[in-house]
Amino acid sequence: ILLSSNIHYMRGVLRALLASGLGLMCSVLLVELAARIVFANVIVYDVEMSKYATRVKRSSDNMNISHEHVPGSNTKLMGVEVDINSFGYRDEEYPVERIPGSVRVLMLGDSITFGWGVDEGNTFSSLLEQDLARQLIGKVEVINSGVGNYNTVQQVAAFKKHGSKLSPDCVVVNFFLNDAEPTPQRSRVAGLLEHFQSLVFMWSRYDFLMRSVGQRPDAITYYTDLYGASDGWKAARESLTELKGVTSSHGAKLLLVLIPDLHIRDGQYPFLGVHEAVTDFAISQGIPTIDLLPYFQGVDDMSMLWVSADDAHPNSEGHRLIADGIRDTLIDQCIVELNP
Repeated sequence: ILLSSNIHYMRGVLRALLASGLGLMCSVLLVELAARIVFANVIVYDVEMSKYATRVKRSSDNMNISHEHVPGSNTKLMGVEVDINSFGYRDEEYPVERIPGSVRVLMLGDSITFGWGVDEGNTFSSLLEQDLARQLIGKVEVINSGVGNYNTVQQVAAFKKHGSKLSPDCVVVNFFLNDAEPTPQRSRVAGLLEHFQSLVFMWSRYDFLMRSVGQRPDAITYYTDLYGASDGWKAARESLTELKGVTSSHGAKLLLVLIPDLHIRDGQYPFLGVHEAVTDFAISQGIPTIDLLPYFQGVDDMSMLWVSADDAHPNSEGHRLIADGIRDTLIDQCIVELNP
């Protein structure tokens, strides 16, 4: 009788646990369904980034690259269409074999170069190609190989694996503050959580709260420390030096472009020291460098160049300023000798 009573009790406990588990699972699924309905019509930066990670990216077999675009993928992010070509770039299809007499420029960079939040035709790579087509005689191709969340190490590794096959005449490194961060390695848990938009949103709000109350370093402190004796900055310098050697061995020109953070307030830019550190290093390696900060300092309200109120990626007007800032130096340093 006692045994029968215990079995009956355990069955009751298991049924209760099963019912609780099913109830919890249904609640989670309902919350996720509601989140997906909302975020299909409301743009939230972190949620859009999770869509980017799950719909357009895949892991790379090269640990220095970490992740790359899925060739031929397509989705809508930040309200604009994103199409990835067969080479894994957000650009039109380019044959490996070039048109005789043409000049080919390959852009390396992160989400800014990729053109986060702007139409493909309004990325500064595309704008430069349009400008150069009007100014120069002959075909000039400006290829956008930018991938979101790439640092300098990843950009150089990806160039060696993919970009060098295109035999560019000029390689442009579009450098941003976070390019000295360590190469991210996505865990399986993080990769799984990215598929739950509700969890991504809650985590982003938690992270914002922690920064607001000073539990995590502010951007100025974080980036200033990053360009001290950090391993990330050391790795970035080593990669730039390596890229200088690789491009030289292929007879290609190398140009470095410094893109400023668009959180300039009252004309004060808090990262002048970072720009000086990067510029000094590039000059020491014989790499021509453009600092685009002066092109942005005349803008009264920098937020007018943001993709959205919570996303300081440059919008189409910001990309226009970047293209204008690069164009003349690109012609002088990379193109004139090749296409006089």
